[in-house]
Amino acid sequence: MPADYQHFTEEDFVEDPFFQQWVQHPDPASRRFWEGWLREHPHQREVVENARQLLLSIRFEERPLPQERIESLWEKINTHLEDQVPLEDQVPATGGRPAFARPGLPALWRWAAVLLLVAGAGLLAYFLTGPGSRTQYVTGYGQTRTFALPDGSSVTLNAHSTLRVSRDWRDQPVREVWLEGEAFFRVKKTTGRQPGRPGAVPAKFIVHTKDLDVEVLGTQFNVSTRQDQTEVVLQSGKVQLSLNALDQHVLMQPGEGVTFSPERKRWNKRRVNVPAHRAWLEKKWVLEETPLRKVTAMIADTYGVTVRTADDRLMDRKITGIIPTDHLDTLLEALSLSLDVQITRQGNQVLIAAPKP
Repeated sequence: MPADYQHFTEEDFVEDPFFQQWVQHPDPASRRFWEGWLREHPHQREVVENARQLLLSIRFEERPLPQERIESLWEKINTHLEDQVPLEDQVPATGGRPAFARPGLPALWRWAAVLLLVAGAGLLAYFLTGPGSRTQYVTGYGQTRTFALPDGSSVTLNAHSTLRVSRDWRDQPVREVWLEGEAFFRVKKTTGRQPGRPGAVPAKFIVHTKDLDVEVLGTQFNVSTRQDQTEVVLQSGKVQLSLNALDQHVLMQPGEGVTFSPERKRWNKRRVNVPAHRAWLEKKWVLEETPLRKVTAMIADTYGVTVRTADDRLMDRKITGIIPTDHLDTLLEALSLSLDVQITRQGNQVLIAAPKP
């Protein structure tokens, strides 16, 4: 059974096996639990997000390290800590604040202990990652960032998203990434070497999500893994989807979108407004008869807030228009004007109510 997480610290979350499973190997059950728990305990969102990003920065060895290797690593940590200047020795004689300060020994030891507990005998930190490891790109709530990939392709991550990338793509026939959240990919055509085959071959680019795999050679497309479904929208080129639960393949043409629901084990392909699906890249949402229920879920995914309505019937109201998303308060104001409703926000709590007569 999950623990009582109301008063957990970042260290407590990092040490918790159920939390680790959700962060590193999420499934529908753990995803439902944590999304529901965060809606009920919004005061813990920042703590949970910090713990999540810490766990995502840890790579575990597939095999335990020998005891002598662990002792050697501890010696390195001890040496590093002994070389640090105590905080009190960094303060100028005038009593002014130093320009910067390193964490004190207790904090460093605490986090070292947490990493040891999480990794166990397979202790691994940043300085142990090797050529076969993965690079991770993470965005927090309200952030979007663009990253260059090893082959010259690029990816823009939407808020609250994570992308894991194999580090070494040189001469590889397959380029693989693993996505949680939402991202827009601009994939460059490259070649690689296929074992047993002479000459270069076109290198595939595969995006793995929890429900399906997206396979391309060179193209531009959007992938979203939110709200218990996965959606792929193709702007240019061709892609093939592999639906894990159905053992099916779906070919897509430019201008098409495919939505897959793992719970219902059904997929739907249709023509879509591609610019509307990639509008988040320009800090806006293009809404077309979109129910408020879906918009509030988008707000929660993007900004990490809990949205409630005083009257559940408001959730069926539909919105058409362009909403700016560069700041949460600006978005809420635009939403209020579009729907003619009152929206109040206190910290991570947002309430939508009908206007007063």
